[in-house]
Amino acid sequence: MSVSTTEMSKDKADVEEFIASLEDYQPTIPDEVATYYLNRTGFVCSDVKMKRLVSLAAQNFISNIAFDALQYCKIRQNANKSKSAKDKRLVLTMEDLSQSLKEYGINLKKPEYYADKLSAGLDVTPTNTRTAQKNKNPPTTAREKPEKRARIEKDKDAESNKDDKKE
Repeated sequence: MSVSTTEMSKDKADVEEFIASLEDYQPTIPDEVATYYLNRTGFVCSDVKMKRLVSLAAQNFISNIAFDALQYCKIRQNANKSKSAKDKRLVLTMEDLSQSLKEYGINLKKPEYYADKLSAGLDVTPTNTRTAQKNKNPPTTAREKPEKRARIEKDKDAESNKDDKKE
């Protein structure tokens, strides 16, 4: 199969017309952002049309991923019909996004330290507070500031000195 020269010249004319139209096109990804990331990767080009072509390709890539993730979200919600019929909001989850990205060869996993809740990892249960009050020691967490920790230690020392003087 050979392609005729008239078809090739037609395709070439279409490509040239498309590239010329990029001069007036404003992509979703601003030129400055595209230039920054292109320069970081070592691609230096002063032609605005080429930068916009890369921006357009990146925009297309992102929209394809988002569309695929939306399809996974719809599939997941159809499988979980147990929820009320009123709640038809679509919520993008990490699972939907990771499944979509797998199609493009990108493996996305949650890190081991990922917290699903804002209070994850904090020990702020009422029983812990009551126990600490009985022992006259405030609950300590890893997030305490060093100054607070030093003040607590100073208070403990002062209290133990009081007890020593009473004896």
